[in-house]
Amino acid sequence: MLLSVVGRWLSTDPPAPQSRTVTLTVASGNLSCPATATLTIPPLAPVTCADINATLGLISNTTGPTANTVAISTGWSGPGTATVNWGDGSAATTLGSPNPSLTHSYTRTAVDQTFTIALTVTQDRTSCPQVITVAILKLPT
Repeated sequence: MLLSVVGRWLSTDPPAPQSRTVTLTVASGNLSCPATATLTIPPLAPVTCADINATLGLISNTTGPTANTVAISTGWSGPGTATVNWGDGSAATTLGSPNPSLTHSYTRTAVDQTFTIALTVTQDRTSCPQVITVAILKLPT
């Protein structure tokens, strides 16, 4: 008889091997035979930004009479969590999975403005930001 046990997990920072004791008991009628072994299970390699599938792109920046509407694509489909910070002081948007595109309106003012949009994806304690900059034209005079 061959018994195979496979297991891996992320441990605390920094990841370290974990040991577990396993007992197998074979019984037949009034007889039993236990066998105990200690297993050392290596941790998973930490997630890096290269492991996270997400891209941030500008689809459009449409100028209206009083506002610009910006459309972005996130290219993110999980796992983990993703948040878009629009750079204008408005509430950040938390994405569900998948959530490939979003729109946001920026109010036009008397001066040209530039905003940095940041997509941050977090997976297994690793956060990976990506940014793009959008220009919002001033109101016509």
